[in-house]
Amino acid sequence: MEKMLVAYDGSEGADKALERAIFLAESGDEIILIAVVTSEPTMSSYIDNWSSESAGARAMEHINQAIAEAKRRLSLAGKNCSVTGFVRRGNAAEEIINAAQEFKSTLLLIGHRGQSKISTFPIGSVAERVVRHAMVPVIVVR
Repeated sequence: MEKMLVAYDGSEGADKALERAIFLAESGDEIILIAVVTSEPTMSSYIDNWSSESAGARAMEHINQAIAEAKRRLSLAGKNCSVTGFVRRGNAAEEIINAAQEFKSTLLLIGHRGQSKISTFPIGSVAERVVRHAMVPVIVVR
């Protein structure tokens, strides 16, 4: 049984990572989505730089929409899987890596680049840090 953690920031890359998790999933597997609300100045995704308390609520709203869509697609594919999600605050890469350990994930999926406009790395800076430091297998999805 797989327990897949999907880094989800609402970007095209995150959608593709979730799509891959759905494709890989088998009945009985668990898919967990994580969004990280961050104020890092190098990031520019839709959940970045929110200073109000509504940041977490807005991120959770996006996660809930992704969960509903994932459940719908898994059901259509005849796969009986659990899909949950949550939001954390902090450094995106650190929170994703910590969540993978905390939830005892067997696989971590992340888009090759989120909504960041920074293009100095062949893959996004968060994905690059996750690949380097995660203690579980990581699939970077293009």
